[in-house]
Amino acid sequence: MTAVKDLAAEKSDKRGVAPNPKQRQSNPMDKTQQLASILDRLTNDSTSEEAKREAREFLKHTEPQELASIEAELAAGGAAHEGMRHLCSAHMQVSGAERKAFRDSLEDRHMVAILMDEHLTILSNLDRLEGLVMPADPGSGDERTSTLEALNKLGQTLVDAEPHHAREEEVLFPAVEERGMAGPPAVMRAEHVEFRQLKKGVRDIAAEMLESSSDDRWRELARTGKHLVALLRDHIFKEDNILYPMAVQILTDDNQWREMTTRADAIGYLPGHE
Repeated sequence: MTAVKDLAAEKSDKRGVAPNPKQRQSNPMDKTQQLASILDRLTNDSTSEEAKREAREFLKHTEPQELASIEAELAAGGAAHEGMRHLCSAHMQVSGAERKAFRDSLEDRHMVAILMDEHLTILSNLDRLEGLVMPADPGSGDERTSTLEALNKLGQTLVDAEPHHAREEEVLFPAVEERGMAGPPAVMRAEHVEFRQLKKGVRDIAAEMLESSSDDRWRELARTGKHLVALLRDHIFKEDNILYPMAVQILTDDNQWREMTTRADAIGYLPGHE
């Protein structure tokens, strides 16, 4: 059973699932050293298929709470952030059916459910962005103007999704970090910084091209848009299938979730998700 599959099952009965006896008998030091070795190899060679395979196998056989403890120990020892980022990507084998099962297990107004529903809106915008930046040029005349206006507006729409990320950074991430799960939130925060700049890049380059008759920056605009699409899709997948299920498993106090929801309400939601 994958880590996320275990988390989805755990959500349905947070307090009633006993740890696997075999997992209780594992040697924490051995597993810490094993993960440290995997992270070193992923940091030095992110294309290593052997290291990726070992990472996936490690994650399959490690309970989320145990993983959080190991990650905290490695982070305290100065584990490379890049290695942790590649470890998150090792979870990319999780199926869409598992994502749906986890979402369906949540009440519609649960803080995490709203974050996941907003992801669908963001993904729809990414699909539109991908279609706009695929051509070799923006066209000419009215077609060019229409394309650049659409990109400028879409870039602004993506920038305006900031309340979504703020609820994660100010409410959800600190809560899971307090429970010892430091690695995934650190990766997500770093990616937030990166794609914030990409969103602004799409918006601003399109605006500058609208003020000019030159298409010299089209390649830069298309490259920025394609990079944003790839990064943000991957980011959303990791949150939906790794970070959110782990958060629901380790944060078991209903009063804490209610307090977190109150703080999330104060930050605000994307249009249509209020």
